Amino acid sequence: KHANNTYSIISKESKMEQLNHINSLPRSKEYEEDIHIFMVTWGRVHILHDTIQSLVQEQTVAHRIKLHIWNNNNEIREQVDAIISLFPNNLIDVIHSKINLYSYSRFLHIKKVIAENLVEYVIIVDDDQQFSPDYIENLWKERKPKTYLSWWGRKFKGKSYFKGIPNYKELSQGQRLDIMDFDYAGPGGCIIDANAFLMPATLAIPQKYSSLDDLWLSYVMHMAGWGVKRTLVRPRTITDEKTKAVALWSRLKDHKDDFLNFLRDGGWQV
Repeated sequence: KHANNTYSIISKESKMEQLNHINSLPRSKEYEEDIHIFMVTWGRVHILHDTIQSLVQEQTVAHRIKLHIWNNNNEIREQVDAIISLFPNNLIDVIHSKINLYSYSRFLHIKKVIAENLVEYVIIVDDDQQFSPDYIENLWKERKPKTYLSWWGRKFKGKSYFKGIPNYKELSQGQRLDIMDFDYAGPGGCIIDANAFLMPATLAIPQKYSSLDDLWLSYVMHMAGWGVKRTLVRPRTITDEKTKAVALWSRLKDHKDDFLNFLRDGGWQV
């Protein structure tokens, strides 16, 4: 429309020429959000360097990764700091705890980070895992709102924690594809909507069971109506004797069914 309230008609050819010109212009770089990964360590300092390296240097999306480490063992503080110093200092932050808060500490760490940064999803890994170069990229692609996805999990069907299905071999080899919904998902090797850690219930684990945050997280997600799903994107678990010797689960296994039954009494129908 012109100033004198007259109109001119633009030809189809002219429109296409202008459109082609616009499409040929250099595109602005698409925004890529940081990928926040959380890990707790306590006694596996002997493989910590390799685990960190497989996350912050060898991933296809390494330029996007921010690694957050919580060290629950003050006796290895200097060793952990020495290992972290070998990597660029903008990639990793570490919190050294004076007391062992077990894996519940990752909940605290996640809450702290999302209060200070724009974080929509978080990835949690264990310090006895290592990762193929496309692991984080592939896991990131599976993120979904109000969903907790992990490669490791169980359907209980009213039975013991230890009689849940699939078993470890089936999970590690990507078998039993008929089971893609979990009652319980293990955090080590998961991606989850960060809003899970804005729920007061997530951090309100009963003190008696504070070291069993894995069961608690699955319980809270189910009670909130979230999806607890299986992913076939799997890490590699380190199974040498030195690594297995400090495994927390071996010291807590006698309490798993006790807590599971406690949660069933609280309304968890699994």
